[in-house]
Amino acid sequence: MATRKNLIIDTDLHSDVDDAGALLLGATIPNLKLLGVNVNHPCSYSALCASAILAHYGHGDIPIGIPRPLNHQTFFDNWHYAVGEYTSKVAYHWSGGSLPWGKAEDAWDPVVLYRKLLSEAEDGSVTIASIGFLDNLSGLLNSAADEYSELNGRELAKAKVAELAVMGGKYPQGRSWNFWGSKPELAEHVLSTWGGKITFIGNDVGKDVLIGGPLMAMPHRAKTGPFTAAMQLTTLFVAALSAVSVSASPSWMGGDQVVVKEDYKVPGDNPLYFCDDPADDILKIEKVDLSPNPPKPGEKLSIKATGNFKEEVGEGFKMHLQVKYGLITLINQNADGCDTIKKGDLECPLNKGEMSLTKDVDLPREIPPGQYGVLADVTTKEGDKITCLTAKIAFHR
Repeated sequence: MATRKNLIIDTDLHSDVDDAGALLLGATIPNLKLLGVNVNHPCSYSALCASAILAHYGHGDIPIGIPRPLNHQTFFDNWHYAVGEYTSKVAYHWSGGSLPWGKAEDAWDPVVLYRKLLSEAEDGSVTIASIGFLDNLSGLLNSAADEYSELNGRELAKAKVAELAVMGGKYPQGRSWNFWGSKPELAEHVLSTWGGKITFIGNDVGKDVLIGGPLMAMPHRAKTGPFTAAMQLTTLFVAALSAVSVSASPSWMGGDQVVVKEDYKVPGDNPLYFCDDPADDILKIEKVDLSPNPPKPGEKLSIKATGNFKEEVGEGFKMHLQVKYGLITLINQNADGCDTIKKGDLECPLNKGEMSLTKDVDLPREIPPGQYGVLADVTTKEGDKITCLTAKIAFHR
C-alpha cells in the first residue's frame, strides 16, 4: 500500500466555495492523511464551517486553528453583488466535529497548531497547502522554541515540511488576492524566507477550472454532501429543460429581479416559469410534468417533457445555470450545451421540429431542507435565446 501523504491545509474559507471543495478533497482522497486545518480569515463562522465539513466527511477529530480576535461578520459581496454567503449556514445546519456550533473560541491558535503538528511528524514528511492568505505561515516562521519543539519556526519548517504548495501569483505579471488581500508584507516574508521547496499554483492555472461535476463520481461520503445535492438538482433541471444545458444569469443574483408572472408559467405539473415572454424562443416548451411535484428527497423523480424547436440547435450553444440555497449561491457557471445535454441522453445537433424527453432521476436522501432557486438561461452561439426558465422548490425533512 502506498504511503499516505501528510497534509495541512491553510485556507481563507469565507467567501468563495472552492475552499469548501478543497476541504472535501482533503478529507476524502484515500492517499492523504489530513493532519490539521488552519483558517487564515478570523471569522468564527469560517472555523465552524471547516469543522462541519470535516465532520460530515468522517473527520470530526481534525484540529482547527484560527487567528484572534475572532469576528462574527458573514461574507458580503460588495464587489460584484453576485456571490452568496455560505459559511454560517453550513456551520449551523451541519454542526459537528471539533468545533460544533457556538464553539469557535475552542479553536487552536494557528501558530501553536502548526508547531504541534510539525513536531509530531517525521522529518520531511509534511505538505502544506496554502490556499489563502499567508499570515499564519508568517507567524510560524517567526515563532520561537516552545513545549512542542526546541527548534524555532524556520528550523521546524525546514526540518518537517517537504513542500509548501501556494495558490497565489498571477503570471507573468499582475496582482493575486492571496498575496495582497490581507497583509502583503506577511506574504512577502513567507515567500522570501521560507528556505524550502515552494510550488506555486497561479491564477493562470485555476481561472479556467470548473468544480462540482467530477465530485459526483467520487465514492463513499462524498456523494452525500450538500454540494453534491446541488449537483443532483442541476441534473434534474437540465433534464426538465429538455436537456438544453444552462448557466447562471446575472439578473438573478440580486434576488427576485426576475419577475415571475403567472402568465409565464410553463404548462404542465411542474414548478417552472419562463423568465419573460417566450413567444420568440427557439424552443417552444409545450409541457413539462414532474412526478412527484414538488420533488422529494430520497425518491425517484420522473420527468416528461415535450416541445418544438423552430430551428436546429447545433454546436456552440451556451448554457448558463445558477442554483441557490436560500441566499447561498451553490452553482453559478457557464457550460457548453452539447457537453451538458448528454446528461439528458441527448446529442447535438438538436433537430428542428418536435422533441420529447422522458427521464428518471434518483434524488439523494441527503438533500438539505430549505428553499432552492434555479435560473436557466440558454442561448445560441450567436446569442439568440433558446429558452430561459426559473423555479423555486422547497425541500422538507
